[in-house]
Amino acid sequence: MEIESKNKLLLELNNALISKYDPKVFSNTLAEIIKTKVAHYDRFSITILDPEDTCVNYFNSPYGIEIPEIDQNKRNLMQASLSQYVIKNKRPLIIYDLLKYSNWPSVPPMIKKGLKSAISIPLIHREAPLGSMHIYFKNAPSNIDEISNFLVVFSKQLALLIDNIIIHAKDQEKIDFLSKQNIYLQNKEQQMYKMNKFYFTSKKMRDILNFVNKIAILDVPVLITGETGTGKDFLARIIHYDSLRKNGMFVKISCPAIPQNLFESELFGHNKGAFTNATSQKVGQIELANNGTLFFDEIGDMPFTLQSKLLEVLQEKIIHRIGDNRTIRVNFRLISATNSDLEEKIRRNEFRSDLYYRINVFNINIPPLRERIEDIPILVDNISLEYSKIFNCKPPKFTESAIKLLQEYNWPGNIRELESFISKVIVIHSGNKVSSNEIKSLFSNNDKFFEKGNITLKELEKNYLLDILQKNNYNISKSAKILNIPRTTLQYKINKHKIFLPNQN
Repeated sequence: MEIESKNKLLLELNNALISKYDPKVFSNTLAEIIKTKVAHYDRFSITILDPEDTCVNYFNSPYGIEIPEIDQNKRNLMQASLSQYVIKNKRPLIIYDLLKYSNWPSVPPMIKKGLKSAISIPLIHREAPLGSMHIYFKNAPSNIDEISNFLVVFSKQLALLIDNIIIHAKDQEKIDFLSKQNIYLQNKEQQMYKMNKFYFTSKKMRDILNFVNKIAILDVPVLITGETGTGKDFLARIIHYDSLRKNGMFVKISCPAIPQNLFESELFGHNKGAFTNATSQKVGQIELANNGTLFFDEIGDMPFTLQSKLLEVLQEKIIHRIGDNRTIRVNFRLISATNSDLEEKIRRNEFRSDLYYRINVFNINIPPLRERIEDIPILVDNISLEYSKIFNCKPPKFTESAIKLLQEYNWPGNIRELESFISKVIVIHSGNKVSSNEIKSLFSNNDKFFEKGNITLKELEKNYLLDILQKNNYNISKSAKILNIPRTTLQYKINKHKIFLPNQN
């Protein structure tokens, strides 16, 4: 084959294969061109190396003669003799007579099918073996060396094309996974934020939930007010998942958490190069909320200079990314929350009155826990059940005196503080009766686990495990039995939390 015709064929192969990402379509096209333009083979295959499993898989089913003994995926590399040789040595192999290689594990089945010669070419990409290409003949062609030389040149191109297909398949798999994961998480969150998850018995909360039930389907702004920890975020999500926009995104913007100099970029997004450190394009939170719900948490903390821009968005339903003149249309429902007195902020010129009237079409004020103490028993029961599942332990049993003491406390942090407190009770008194005495001891901050006040779920689990282990003299089997978990699971958690066992070296 002359150089000009070789180059022409290489170009033809590249043009025919470069746009094909489906392995089957790619392989069919490749096998056809090889057979008609390069060598009239009797069998053709491509194997891909799985380095982690030290095995090979077929890129697609082999073409031509079928050999059931070797036409299998997850074949150990030691059994795939030809593949092993060219992959290990990173050089081609021409076999003029397969009978001379009959001691190689994969060769005898080939001989039984009448195959007499073969060409095996390693596929090398970025100096690492990707797999191998194999062509078999019943009768060795007279130009077998020339065919091999051409395939060696083509193999570099082929390795790159196959690597792109593998990357594309992984990306597509990731996209499919993320799509399924997103649907799963969305459905899970919808179940989490249902009306029946807002635990209450008081008339005040019943009236609020009845009102929410009426306005959820109305596509109008809602302002939720109330002290910190009363459940404003939770209620906002209930409204979203009970609305016509429940299949859209719920995008939360925590106003106090965003530095003032980044606020505009966070809301509207920016183009690459719009300002120093804008190294890539960023989609703003408002744009993300399109066809969904935009939730401004603590909207009273929004910078005054940005309030007019938000007002414009609410009026015009359009935004512009920083550094971009293009208009982006947006359609979202606005829910806002605050623990501030916005009317007082208006009097102090800290909040725009026109924005206030825009966001306050419907107002829901959640009363503090101290004004609805009749909700505390049901809250304690459900918080106890949920955290016991997280800690994989039995919930404690609260006596009437314990509940009464909890109702007498002021709860300045509201439900959030109650939740934190009950989680501490679970850690110390899992499965046991909790009376007013145990509650008093925790209120007095005497417990060694909680001297710091705030504690994370991870720390709570670690402290709970440590408490059980100490009570059982660090015996893992006994502790696992009490925890009602396998010994291996407890050992995993001990390692995860880096818990030191004094009776082990």
